[in-house]
Amino acid sequence: MTQLNQGKATAGIDGKTALTPKERMELASSLQDGWKTWEHQKLRRVYIPKKDGTKRKLGIPTIGDRAYQCLLKLALEPCAEATFHGNSYGFRPGRGTHDVQKRLFNTLNSQAKGINKHILELDIEKCFDNIDHQVILAKTELPACAKNGLKRVIKAGVKGEFPSSESGTPQGGVISPLLANIALNGVESILPKATCLRYAPDMVYIFKGVQNEPEQSINLEVINNFLGQRGLNTKDSKT
Repeated sequence: MTQLNQGKATAGIDGKTALTPKERMELASSLQDGWKTWEHQKLRRVYIPKKDGTKRKLGIPTIGDRAYQCLLKLALEPCAEATFHGNSYGFRPGRGTHDVQKRLFNTLNSQAKGINKHILELDIEKCFDNIDHQVILAKTELPACAKNGLKRVIKAGVKGEFPSSESGTPQGGVISPLLANIALNGVESILPKATCLRYAPDMVYIFKGVQNEPEQSINLEVINNFLGQRGLNTKDSKT
């Protein structure tokens, strides 16, 4: 479980980054017997530097909780993958940055939308921190006991911080990227006249010809309405 997310080299509140063979067997037994009632522990807050000089907040689970999240992910991902838009590339099996880069290059060089194209590039403001919990739960297909477990995961909160009971799925968790993709699925097709390519919270819309200011405003309004229903909004400095 320590190999499946960006917080793999960082310990949660259990202080562990790896388990002994004996501990692994004990954890496997605990999960097998108690997965229906698994109590997710608090997360550990960690900050990592970003390229722009700011810091990204991570919420690091314990190893046991990472394993539990992985079980939920294995149950949820096949159904979710069957519904995901083809132009979504981030945190998906068999897809990566090189795939979206290739698709973007081919789209920009294609004559299908004419020689002149208008590009709308945007990012979502604190996407993982602000996703509405009710949206996540409404859009996940899981048995009742597993959905209750998912609710405990997203409401676990960070040790020493006042928990948000309504929004957020912390970066650093195994299942968080999948939940973000589930919440954002469909944003790729809300502007029929544009080709949208999405990598997690980063999106590019490509239009034929030049968009005037009223058209640009309408497009942004449509996107923000979609995001607003999920507790999200675009980041002005990256739009």
